Amino acid sequence: MKSGIEDILIAKYVSGSMTDDERIEIEEWASESDANRKFLEDVSDIRRDIDMLSAMSRIDSRMAWKKVSEKSWNKSSFRNLLSLWKNVAAVIVLPLLAVSLYAFMKNSESVPAGGWNEVISPYGLVSTVVLPDSTVVHLNSKSRLRYPSEFNGKERLVELEGEAYFDVAASREYPFIVACSSVAVRATGTEFNVFEHENGDVAVSLCDGHVELMRIIDEDRSVIGVLSPGQTAFYDKAGNKISLSDQNIEKYTGWKDGMIVFAEDSLGDVLGRLARTYDVHFDLDADIDDSYLYTGTFESPSLDRILRYIEMTTPVTFVRVTSGTDMVIEVHGRE
Repeated sequence: MKSGIEDILIAKYVSGSMTDDERIEIEEWASESDANRKFLEDVSDIRRDIDMLSAMSRIDSRMAWKKVSEKSWNKSSFRNLLSLWKNVAAVIVLPLLAVSLYAFMKNSESVPAGGWNEVISPYGLVSTVVLPDSTVVHLNSKSRLRYPSEFNGKERLVELEGEAYFDVAASREYPFIVACSSVAVRATGTEFNVFEHENGDVAVSLCDGHVELMRIIDEDRSVIGVLSPGQTAFYDKAGNKISLSDQNIEKYTGWKDGMIVFAEDSLGDVLGRLARTYDVHFDLDADIDDSYLYTGTFESPSLDRILRYIEMTTPVTFVRVTSGTDMVIEVHGRE
């Protein structure tokens, strides 16, 4: 058995274009040492990441890798290329890292209707969209943004379902409006985060500048709160009331920079955020104690890392199970 493997064979393995004999050859090579096996596992990870990139941006990854395979690479060059793709893949795949998807428009998800565009950020990804006025929007996982192809009229109106961070291009003459189902946020040029819960409750966190929170009744808007930098406003839809907090604002905005921040959050709130971020479902035992509060900052964390932290500080155990295509994590209490 030869000591090395042809780079062309590795490229064909990544592109999925190899023959059965070639697959046997590379698998035999991988079995020769732990280093070879680990290298092939890394290549397999990249194969999956490239497929995801292709699905997101309609890049023909197989053709791209076919072109790669037609080139002559020495081992060092290919390993450098592998390292580069791993860095790219990390930006694309890790749930909490912002992905710059300017004008990200999948045909099935963003069909202009009456001059409007729609962007949906899939599970596990943060998308970045530049609006016609140069406002930058970071759209969190499982969120939807609708905006016009051009801003006309007296205001710049967008519609949001889910969560987004807005860096609004300044214009006092044409205020920027973020409309949710029951409230809206008005700004003229500032940075703020908006999160609408599935039950209609809304949290607005202001990083800089000035914003107004408005209640929407039919087509009428009335100002119900004014935020100062560092404040978060919570709108309770059921009670039709608003409250303000000066709590660490990174708790509400850190996600766009690849962080998860907990600040005296209950286990239920923690698992709710993790479920949304990592596209998992938590199945809790009925007797789980929800009185524990969690505080901590995680930078670009894996789900396993956060769950280990919870297990170390709380008498609970997490068990992964599968339910069809869904990932389910059972939460059991322990003595």
